[in-house]
Amino acid sequence: MKKKVISVILAVVLIAGGIGAATYFYKKSNKSNVSAVQYTSIKVTKGSLENAITGSGSVESANVYTIRSGYKDTISEIDVSNNSIVNAGDTLIKLSSGNVITAGQAGIVSNLSLYVGENININQELMNITDNKTLTTKIQVDETDLPKIKSGQEATITLTAFPKETFKGKISQISNIGTYSNGVTTFDVTISFDDIKNIKIGMSTNAKIVIEKKDNVNMLPISTVKSNNRGKFVMVRDANGSVTMKNIETGISNETYVEVTKGLEEGDEVLIAKVATNTSNNSMKSMMQGAGGNRGSFGGSGYGRNGNGGTQKSGSSSK
Repeated sequence: MKKKVISVILAVVLIAGGIGAATYFYKKSNKSNVSAVQYTSIKVTKGSLENAITGSGSVESANVYTIRSGYKDTISEIDVSNNSIVNAGDTLIKLSSGNVITAGQAGIVSNLSLYVGENININQELMNITDNKTLTTKIQVDETDLPKIKSGQEATITLTAFPKETFKGKISQISNIGTYSNGVTTFDVTISFDDIKNIKIGMSTNAKIVIEKKDNVNMLPISTVKSNNRGKFVMVRDANGSVTMKNIETGISNETYVEVTKGLEEGDEVLIAKVATNTSNNSMKSMMQGAGGNRGSFGGSGYGRNGNGGTQKSGSSSK
């Protein structure tokens, strides 16, 4: 009976000693693995910087004309079909009375659903002709950017169908009525193409309207510039190699870069902080497992916790 008691006491002492050692190791390890700040340096560069409004849309026709009948008559002949390209003056429909209906402008025929022998009435809609020479695209502009643009302002347009080409255009219309959605109000801005080349109605577009541009300016990635109650600043190393704040003044910016107007020159280096990950918790977990967290930690005769939180005995003791 004494042997059994002695064995149990010995096991408890060993567990307590292991936990103590684990706690000491954790504290020591925690001190030596405190998160350390590391820095990456970035140089001030000189170049062109622009701020622009961008948006996506599709190619649309600036004009869609509806052809209406000027007669009450019967159709004797239809000379076009949907998707036909016509010129101004081309014959579209012939009537039994000898009258003809012609195209008043060039474009693409659509919404034609008539048939020979059908009776038509005065002012009846017969078809549409979509102007395929005067093309536009439409983007949505945030209300805060609306004062920065005006009709006639130049824009550049790219098309998914022609990824290597850039098309020029101008703002032809700014909507007077906005659309409110999810806390934001936007206005439709229509841009007319200067040259349509091989562009077709319905192609997807991306448009850019430059609202500010400066050349030969000092600039930094916008992520390097911070602000406080004293203004804008960056992190730099002083003459002794210590990291310190340096106040700067900035100019125009976009989503990527910001102009530096005072405080830094081309080639100056600024710092971006990186925080190292602390691994102390993993060290603690490993030591706790070694101190009896797993079954058989003491050569097959230790004590641990079972899945229900009770004490389980492994191995055997001799009497």
